Amino acid sequence: MKRSSYYFIFILMIVILLTGCNREQKSIAQLLEEGNQLYNQDKYQEAIKHYRSGLKVNSNNQQLNYNLANALYKQKRYKESLTYYNQIAKDKDLYMNIGNAYKRLGDQSQQIAEKIKNYQESLHNYKSAIKLDMNDRKLKFNYEYVDQLLTKLKKKQKNQQDNKKEQENKESQKKKENQDGQKGSQDKEEQNKDNKQNQDNKKENQGDKQNQENNKKSDGREGQKDQQEQKSSEDSQVKENKADDKQKNSAQEATPQQQEGKLDPKKLEEALTILQALEKEEKDSLKNNQQMKQSGDNQEDNYDW
Repeated sequence: MKRSSYYFIFILMIVILLTGCNREQKSIAQLLEEGNQLYNQDKYQEAIKHYRSGLKVNSNNQQLNYNLANALYKQKRYKESLTYYNQIAKDKDLYMNIGNAYKRLGDQSQQIAEKIKNYQESLHNYKSAIKLDMNDRKLKFNYEYVDQLLTKLKKKQKNQQDNKKEQENKESQKKKENQDGQKGSQDKEEQNKDNKQNQDNKKENQGDKQNQENNKKSDGREGQKDQQEQKSSEDSQVKENKADDKQKNSAQEATPQQQEGKLDPKKLEEALTILQALEKEEKDSLKNNQQMKQSGDNQEDNYDW
């Protein structure tokens, strides 16, 4: 009796497990079918919900991953579609879809570098698909078309890089020229300053030299004047000395001829005549000295400075 009870419980458990598996399989199939119907009606968002629900039951289901990737592709959600495409075993159609997704993703990209990267991935997958079917013209057309886009894009990128480099060189050259110009202006300003200083020094030296020459000339004139005055004074002194000597000699000569207590009128008259002649000679000498001094003063005044 106990053994029969055990058999009954075991069989009941097997039935329950088999029933649950059948329900799971039916649920995935039903979700897949309903999702496909919505996809064909262009109701991609609702189809995506059914596919995701099925993948919650079995994430490795190839059909659910493939259809979900296609639905995302239709919504232009190319990056998300690639996630599910990569979950599937690769075949020609899958490679083609992945290539298309990368091509569309490249079209959406704003940066040239990002566009180039996506187009290169597209060509890689197209090439893999062509290896599986060399006669597929659509694959070859897609490959050639994306290859042309990639070539033009690389050329554009190169032109932009060249233009950027040229612009940087121009700015660098302009900056260098400005620096050189500022340096040249500073050098020119310093040179002008030095030239001006040299000119001022030259003028100052010329002025000093002229002053020295003028002082020298003035000293020469004063020396000449002093010499003339000294010579005139000496000449006058000599004449005075001669006159004194002559007068003294005359007096000495007259003295022995005088007699005590009596003067000879004739001798007295001669003595007076001699004295008058000496006085006249002395006056003439003084007059000549005065004329020579005036002549020296006139020479100084008429000197060409």
